[in-house]
Amino acid sequence: MSLITVSQYWGCGGSEIAQKVAADLNLELYDDARLQAEALKMGVRSEEIKGLEEKLPGFFDRLFGMNPEIYLDVMQSVVYEVARKGQGVIIGHGSQILLREFGCAMHVRVHAPEDIRVSRLLADQQISRQAAEKIIVKRDHDLSSFFRFVFNLEFDDPALYDLIINTGKISAETAARQITALAASDDMKSCGLSALETMERMGLQKKVHSELLRRGISLKVIFVDVPAAGVVRLYGIAVNEEARSRIVDIVQRVSGVSVVKSDIIINAQAGF
Repeated sequence: MSLITVSQYWGCGGSEIAQKVAADLNLELYDDARLQAEALKMGVRSEEIKGLEEKLPGFFDRLFGMNPEIYLDVMQSVVYEVARKGQGVIIGHGSQILLREFGCAMHVRVHAPEDIRVSRLLADQQISRQAAEKIIVKRDHDLSSFFRFVFNLEFDDPALYDLIINTGKISAETAARQITALAASDDMKSCGLSALETMERMGLQKKVHSELLRRGISLKVIFVDVPAAGVVRLYGIAVNEEARSRIVDIVQRVSGVSVVKSDIIINAQAGF
């Protein structure tokens, strides 16, 4: 089984390569549309996954049109949910960072020179070269800034990737063959049960986070731990018994939660 993430700046050809790799290895492809579908199956509201669409125009305008904390928890819960299956090809959405501690995940960065990316954009859109150049520069800046802000990491950091491919020199077909060969090699291990269980627990934690934030509960006073599959432990402070009961009730209703253990204390000076 292979778990592969493919990351790119816009116009590098990573999506085409990911499609070929998924087909060659008979794996599920988790592109934007598929990730949105998975989010809906998880119970995420449709209006909260519009920001998952990493396509021009206005991805980051849409992203910050909603609560950034909720968006991030939704994004992470979806990535962990699909990754816990132990196989598949995930395109973007911070998957190379979210799964970097799991040795069974293979991370690919697809790169291309700016002039080639501009030419690809011109082939797809009826715009001027000057406009295409500005879009590419702005897109790169926004993506880099986002990763720096959210993860405190550089998107370009080669340490995040196992393989970096320049599609300015290497065709999509050749790139796909390289990735497929590496994924099938003895160097890449399948995700063990422990790793899959960890992904499941991390995904559930993010789902609980997003639901609490959506209901106006601050994560500065309530802390969430998922010690086992389906088990959620809550720590923190509530202003009264009614508030504490409400928090527990919210968590109990989250899909995937089977047991809620509360260590929330009462303090009338606390606030959400």
